[in-house]
Amino acid sequence: MNATVTNFKATSYQGNYEAVDGDIKVAGEFSTNPDKDITNFSGTVTDDDNPIGSFNAYWNGNKLRYNISNADIEDFATVASAIAAAKTAVEAQIEEQ
Repeated sequence: MNATVTNFKATSYQGNYEAVDGDIKVAGEFSTNPDKDITNFSGTVTDDDNPIGSFNAYWNGNKLRYNISNADIEDFATVASAIAAAKTAVEAQIEEQ
């Protein structure tokens, strides 16, 4: 028996991450397209191990769109900044793979 395999390629990658800066930690899951561009990004943000927000992001065809939840209004800027920094750090790690 002979087989011919064609057009065999990865359609996505999935992984877990943890990004830490001082007492702020962002941890969760992500997935990418075959070009390793992040298409889904989700997780929880903690400050000194206390949850201060959670989020999920999805690819809308042009860019990631974010939903932030479980965050007090006074923590919103910290949560958003931590998410952005974590995404940048995860992208840097993906580039090295």
